[in-house]
Amino acid sequence: SVEPLIKNLSWKPSAPETDDERLRRLALLSLAANAGEDSRLIAEAKDLALAWVKDRQAVPPDEADTVLEVAGRFADSALFDRFQAEAKKAEDPADRQRLIVALGSSKDTGLARKALDAMAAHAFQPMDSLLLLFVLSMHAETRSLTYDYLKQRYDAVVAALPSDALFGYLPKTAEGLDPPDRQSDVESFFKDKDVRLTGGPRIIAQVVESIRLNHAFKEVQLPSLCELL
Repeated sequence: SVEPLIKNLSWKPSAPETDDERLRRLALLSLAANAGEDSRLIAEAKDLALAWVKDRQAVPPDEADTVLEVAGRFADSALFDRFQAEAKKAEDPADRQRLIVALGSSKDTGLARKALDAMAAHAFQPMDSLLLLFVLSMHAETRSLTYDYLKQRYDAVVAALPSDALFGYLPKTAEGLDPPDRQSDVESFFKDKDVRLTGGPRIIAQVVESIRLNHAFKEVQLPSLCELL
């Protein structure tokens, strides 16, 4: 448990600290908030994130990434809408990236769907749309939703992304999926798509293999985990 380690810690340091101490503090707080769902740290992150939206100096740049990601993961509809509105108008690319990651970190599938709809409607810049798509596909809560959305609205999603083929590894949104039937699903869906956008057969094969390995790992480890619990 990290609880004893974070008891006297906050997102804002109470005393001067070295770079190593700051990085260690942020790592502990991120773990306690994201995995441990510590209510105090989540509430503090949301308050700081709102302060940052109003004034970029409210949170140091090297801490804003973590604070906004935590705030975005547990955002309610009002905070999510605030992040989305700010992401549409922010001029600094680094600020937009932080806001897009916050939107993509939401564990609420309803809000995640809202972000995907905004992306498909070209609410964000192409590179930001690409980032949103892949951040959403990284989280267990929204991975299947993101992949299924891509399948259902493929043309709209592709139109919202950068046209450069280097940014087109769309099958990778399925990485991390578990059910075995997703293997054939990925192969059948992407096999006839433009290889400039899919990365071609090699990328599809890599993603299919990742799904197979994820399922195999779960099958091997789940019994011992259940026994331990």
